[in-house]
Amino acid sequence: MKMNFAVGMNAHERMDEIGDHARVAEESGFSCITYVDQPYMSRDVFASTTIAALNTHQIKIGPGVVDLTTHHPLAIAGAAASIDELSGGRVIVGIGPGGAFGDTMRPQTVKETRNAVAFIQRFTNGETVEAYGQNIRCKFHNRQLPVYIGANGPRMLEMAGGIADGVIFSSAFGAHPLMLKWRLEQIERGALKAGRDPSEIDVWARAMIYVTDSMEEAVPEVAGYVMNSARSTIRTLRNGNPDQIRIINAMEKEAPGLLNECQRVADAWTPEWNEHNDAPAAKFITKLTTGLYHMVGKPDDICDKIAKVGQLGIKTMATVTYPLSDKKGMLKEIGDKVMIHFRK
Repeated sequence: MKMNFAVGMNAHERMDEIGDHARVAEESGFSCITYVDQPYMSRDVFASTTIAALNTHQIKIGPGVVDLTTHHPLAIAGAAASIDELSGGRVIVGIGPGGAFGDTMRPQTVKETRNAVAFIQRFTNGETVEAYGQNIRCKFHNRQLPVYIGANGPRMLEMAGGIADGVIFSSAFGAHPLMLKWRLEQIERGALKAGRDPSEIDVWARAMIYVTDSMEEAVPEVAGYVMNSARSTIRTLRNGNPDQIRIINAMEKEAPGLLNECQRVADAWTPEWNEHNDAPAAKFITKLTTGLYHMVGKPDDICDKIAKVGQLGIKTMATVTYPLSDKKGMLKEIGDKVMIHFRK
């Protein structure tokens, strides 16, 4: 089974580290690097992507995802087109909730996101678009950039299926097959309504991939990211639709104690500790949530989980380096021990 692999970076890296990390990701065989947009918590998303462009040769790069609250679609499109020129045509554009996963920034509506996607697609393609009451056209770029939407809710997923080039699932529920299948159904519904082939949409499942012989030793290394899955579970249980709630209850039966652990994490979580392993909420993460939602363990076990994701029709598996103490080392481990099995 062939599978592409992407990696999210720059939650905590210094600017002088970004180029080296990007080179290692490319050398390890990843097909795409995305850079997170957290304006007051992480280095600038477009500056980071520019550095990656200067330090790599083939790997795709781009924001994943950039926030529409702090970035006008014109600014996103112009920056992405510029970096695309610099990189020789390797940029993708991911848009979605910003800040600490939408908790500190105003979440975008489905309509705002739809309009932004159309604007970016048309602007980067050299077409005339409207901005600030004027008709404008990009004078230096005429290649429509692929636009990916960060989506999890039913309405956003359906809309993404109708217009997006790709969909990036967040860490909510990681790569659990039940929730992945439900999300894919929403995307397929939107695609079919729009007369599109759902298989042509590049859907990314996102989960922590961490190669280890000891789950107990690994949990402290990944807890800062697994927190996202835990608190998203509680938020969805409160605000989700009946299908999502039914799936979460099925997960609780599969892993008794899951909801208690997730609730402890949600109660202790605060934005300033987002994705930090030393966060107060991280101490409540155990191998229960980690093992259910993420891919942490021996290479064979990780490969089995990835194969199940691929059997659903997903063609890209995405991980992140955000909380890791040895980011480059784990990129190499994943390349040597996991990705090698999915190259053809």
